[in-house]
Amino acid sequence: MQGRGGRGRRREPLNPFAQNAGAERQRRREENAKRARDAEAQQQRSATTGPGAQPQGQDELRRKAAQAQKALGDKAAGTVDVESTTPTASPAAAVPQEPVETERERLFRLSQENKAAAQSILKANAPTPEGPVIISEATSTVTAAAAPLEPVTQLQADARPENPPESTSTGTQNVFRQIAVKPVAKTTGQRRRGSRDKKGGGRQKQVKKLNRQKYLEYKYAARDMLADPGVPEEHRSNLLGQIWAKGERISYEAALEYIESKEAEGILPATVAADLQRFLRRLETRR
Repeated sequence: MQGRGGRGRRREPLNPFAQNAGAERQRRREENAKRARDAEAQQQRSATTGPGAQPQGQDELRRKAAQAQKALGDKAAGTVDVESTTPTASPAAAVPQEPVETERERLFRLSQENKAAAQSILKANAPTPEGPVIISEATSTVTAAAAPLEPVTQLQADARPENPPESTSTGTQNVFRQIAVKPVAKTTGQRRRGSRDKKGGGRQKQVKKLNRQKYLEYKYAARDMLADPGVPEEHRSNLLGQIWAKGERISYEAALEYIESKEAEGILPATVAADLQRFLRRLETRR
């Protein structure tokens, strides 16, 4: 749609906050790409069909027509020029092109060069092979074929060692010799305990103590006994707890001794002490 002055409708700018902003942006990109492709194709067509350019088919027809007219003229004159079919070498074909080396071929060539260099180094460092060793069974002597002859020392059969030492020379080493490896005892850092190191455990000797299940019975009954006016009030709670602690944790006899000591100190009357001792006999158990 054309507007005023022959101009096209003004294109609205893209709103990035619109709901379909992504789709609109993609559509505009496609339109621009299509417009650019059309313009490029039109330029190519105008370049090929311009006034200065001639189609290839017309050039071929004109060349053939000129050749035919020339042949007719030569035939009329009695001379026929035979067109040379020998192709002329182009200057580009005269110069041989060097093959382009690919990355894979270059890596393969470098690896081959490295291998050749390593083999040459190994050959240079390799020791010179010694002459073969000949062992004579008759005289039990060892001589070298390439070495000069030396006085032979005959070994006695009795003095021959059971395990002769192996030669340390480079050419006579036994590479297939098996090395005996002794297993090493695994150490865990803890030594084994013996019978003398045994400590604790086992069944313990049973001792007379107060029954833990009868604590509530003791608590209320002993509190009533200690409520006697002859027992000072400030010692009642202490006596209640100490008697049970000594009888339940140490032994029944420890609780009786504690009662007797408090009776001797004058804190417990004799009647209250006797009642407590009789009551504790009912609570005793072996454990």
